[in-house]
Formats: sequence, structure tokens, C-alpha cells
Amino acid sequence: MTDELTEGLLVSLADAAIQVEAAVRVVPGDRWDEVIHTGDGAWTRRQLLGHMAANDLRQLVRVRIGAGIPQAGDDLAHAAELEVHDWNRARVAERAGLETDQLVDEIRENRSALIALLRGLTPEQRARPMPFRGEPTPLDQMVPVLIGHLDEHASDSPVLSEAAEEATGDSRPSPGARRAPGWPARMARRCASTRGTRPTPPK
Repeated sequence: MTDELTEGLLVSLADAAIQVEAAVRVVPGDRWDEVIHTGDGAWTRRQLLGHMAANDLRQLVRVRIGAGIPQAGDDLAHAAELEVHDWNRARVAERAGLETDQLVDEIRENRSALIALLRGLTPEQRARPMPFRGEPTPLDQMVPVLIGHLDEHASDSPVLSEAAEEATGDSRPSPGARRAPGWPARMARRCASTRGTRPTPPK
């Protein structure tokens, strides 16, 4: 993966976090515990934010292991995150008592750590396959897929900001936001993607 491509992907990772933070700031405080979609594993706005806060933790583990620089406990953490449904539920539950400002802080901190890790890899480390969704995957295929997941949370931010629109009567989307009909169900399926599913390489 070239330095130019790497830097472009890192900018995209940073931009997604900025969009999430902007959406969070306009949601009224009394709307965070509303369920935003129903069905198996339904989430409130607060739980969705908790999921976003935790999501980069598994990316850090995957990259460290793949790059050959694991930290103590990364092997156990990686084994746990392979059980996608259980991992998502556990991480959201751990954050149940946190305020939205704390969750935004964690999103920022974890994203910054992921960007720093990716930026610090050597060319040889970037060339190694990463353990991603149960299969060894080149970093230049893995990173766009995980950006797609994270960016969809951010760019479809009206799922968060619609509460502010209803409260203020302003139907304009927040800057950078895109409407996405059927988003909640589609995002639920993506967040609960099954283990071992090979991502489609970006074109």
C-alpha cells in the first residue's frame, strides 16, 4: 500500500469521527434513550454511540496482530471479537452508564490511536495480511471495508440528528449528512455481520 493511499485512508478515518461528533452535538439530551430500530438486538441512540466508541478497539487488535506487534492479551481479545454478536453486545453493555460526551471522547481517542498505529507501520508490516473477519486480508482491502462501516455510521448521521430536527422543526440534514432510507435495519445487519464473511474487495 503506497504512502499516498495510506494517507488518504487515514484522512477518511478522521473525517468520519468528525461527522459523528457533529451529529451528536445536536441531539437533545432527552432523546438518547429512544430505540432507533426494532428487532433482534435493537439499539437506542445511546447504544449506537457506545458501539461506535468501541468499534476501533477490535481494529487495533487486528492490525497489531497482523503487523506482528501484538500486545499482551491481544490473542484473547481477537478470539473474543470473532464472536461478533456477543462482542458487540458486551461492548455496548460496558458503556451503558457513560454520558454522550464520554462516548464521543472515546470515539476520538480510539480513532486517533488507530490512525497513529496505521501511520506508524513499516512498508513490510503494511504488506502483511491482517486477521479480518476470520480470514487473512491485505491491509489495502481491510481498511476500506472498515472505513465503509465506520463512515456509514457517520455519513448516515440523521439517525442521530433526526431527534434534533423534530425538536427544532428544522428538517435540514446536518452538514455532510446523507439520508438513507431503511438505514437502521441495514446498519444492524452490517454491525452483526457473520464471522468468516469475506469482504468484497473495493473497486
